[in-house]
Amino acid sequence: KYNNKKVKKKICFKILKKERLFITIMLSQKRMTKMTLFFLLLFLKDLQNYHEAKITNVSVLNGHSNKISDISFSPNGETIISCSNDKTIRLWTIAGDEVKKFCAHDAATSIQFLPTGNSIVSCSNNKIQLWDIEGKEVASFNGHSKSVYGLKCSPDGNTIASGSLDKTIRLWDTTTCKEVCNFNDSSHAIYCIDYSLDCKHLISGSSDKTVKLWDISNGRKVAELKGHSNWVSCVSYLKDCYNIVSGSYDKSIRIWDLKTNRQIGICQEHTAVINAVDYTSYSHTIVSASKDNTIKLWDAINFQKITSLKPHLKNVANVRYSPNGKMLASCSSDKTIKLWSIEKE
Repeated sequence: KYNNKKVKKKICFKILKKERLFITIMLSQKRMTKMTLFFLLLFLKDLQNYHEAKITNVSVLNGHSNKISDISFSPNGETIISCSNDKTIRLWTIAGDEVKKFCAHDAATSIQFLPTGNSIVSCSNNKIQLWDIEGKEVASFNGHSKSVYGLKCSPDGNTIASGSLDKTIRLWDTTTCKEVCNFNDSSHAIYCIDYSLDCKHLISGSSDKTVKLWDISNGRKVAELKGHSNWVSCVSYLKDCYNIVSGSYDKSIRIWDLKTNRQIGICQEHTAVINAVDYTSYSHTIVSASKDNTIKLWDAINFQKITSLKPHLKNVANVRYSPNGKMLASCSSDKTIKLWSIEKE
């Protein structure tokens, strides 16, 4: 029981979560009022359940006739776009209905909505294409000499970044469709990229086993993060501009602090290549997809596994959270897309 008369100069509350995470809060005696204690206990009660989530499969999207490479939610979270080796791009409702199908020139490997929701960008081989929502090609971005694997639109919608096997990262203006910057990684293929939320930096993963941080204003490399023992296949920023997550052919997921440029966590339960990682602040979880046919959710604070799913018959090529974090979409070489609802418990 709390006794204000017997309290010492400082009071230390420790909560041991089932994931073995210790939370320590120090409060001075002067500020330890009954009201403070009341709100503290409410906070700790909520914290204990903060990283538990209930995941339910809500729909299966069938239609593609070959393996699906990538998926993306629209900015409002109401539709999904997908690309496949069947050389089609398809637009779906989250209820599972196909509402649009258009043919790409080649099999697209990556696809994304622009922040306006009215345009789509995709890449296939060394070509990047911009489409309107009706499936009309608006523009193409030419410059890479080898296949493009990393593709990302900036959060403000002003630029598109692409990473290629030609060892370059290129920035494109979405209005003029012209190249505005070229980052050269010298001797290593680029497999993945992501923008910081403030659009000031890019991160990239490459075949030299490193994650690199780039300054968009001048194209210079700011940091190089080492720890993976094989190619880095996917990268993603967390909720701010100071923490990122990466996945690799070494089957591990690593979390990095960009203030110190050090690894602060590692997740090692997948048994094959990590194809994709994503993060949501809704449940503060990281999701990963792997060639081992599984999807795993991880606590973004203590990096413990929350749950593991095996929803597909083959390689899970990609996984994405919806903008509000309450839905999850996965796509696979088994030609299906699956949608999941996520509820915090």
